[in-house]
Amino acid sequence: MLIPTARFEYSHALTGAYNQTMSYTGLPGTNYIVSATPVANDLFTGGLGLRAETAGGFWAELEYLLSGSTRQVEGQEVRASVKQAF
Repeated sequence: MLIPTARFEYSHALTGAYNQTMSYTGLPGTNYIVSATPVANDLFTGGLGLRAETAGGFWAELEYLLSGSTRQVEGQEVRASVKQAF
């Protein structure tokens, strides 16, 4: 039996601000500061797939996923899985 599948996901990640001080042992008294501002990321993922199932508890699935933010496409993914019930 062939079963079409669809997926939609939304994720929101928060990254806090930080200040990181670093120095080199070969250069005593020299300090560098690395700073980052807080960032919020919204990521949307959508995908289509196809699952094949047999009566013996075996199935295989193939899925294509596309992820993007509100500004650009972030990535593409192809997933394949094979499973057997026991």
